[in-house]
Amino acid sequence: MHSNYITSSRIKYTTVLVALFLAVLFSSCDTISIGYSVVGDSALTGKKIDSILCGAGSPACGTGTSLSELATQYNVKASFALSIFRNESSYGKAGMALSTKSLGNIRCYGYSWCIGGFRAYHSWYSGYAAFFSLISSLYIKEWKLTTVDQIMNKYAPSSSNDTSSYIQHIEGDMDKWEV
Repeated sequence: MHSNYITSSRIKYTTVLVALFLAVLFSSCDTISIGYSVVGDSALTGKKIDSILCGAGSPACGTGTSLSELATQYNVKASFALSIFRNESSYGKAGMALSTKSLGNIRCYGYSWCIGGFRAYHSWYSGYAAFFSLISSLYIKEWKLTTVDQIMNKYAPSSSNDTSSYIQHIEGDMDKWEV
């Protein structure tokens, strides 16, 4: 009986220590994220992005350096943005992006120029910049969403999208491109 009591006490003591350690470790963090982070440097270069866009016959062929530089400026992985571009419009070859030059089909809330309920831009560069600004300022900085799963559940909710499939496609692209 005495040894069972000691073992039980040690387990409780160890559990409390682990809980305290985790509390201290994460006390200075705004969020705890597990998953595919969209924040940080990307392995995708402008040249590689151009290779992907041009190889796919995208009207945005030749804009890879712009996308890469904006990704670096906003500290959002280029692979995340490029995958959204692929999933939303086959790199600008289908859907609203043909008219809007938007890589991510951003809804037209309080924006001056819109087509079919989506923000429209005069250039791919402007569309890229708007996307990175939105993800960086609203999703990451304000809402503290930093992973593909967190962002896409808000950006493309299941009420109008197959969000889990969308997330899987993005994560698959990131696995392929972030090597």
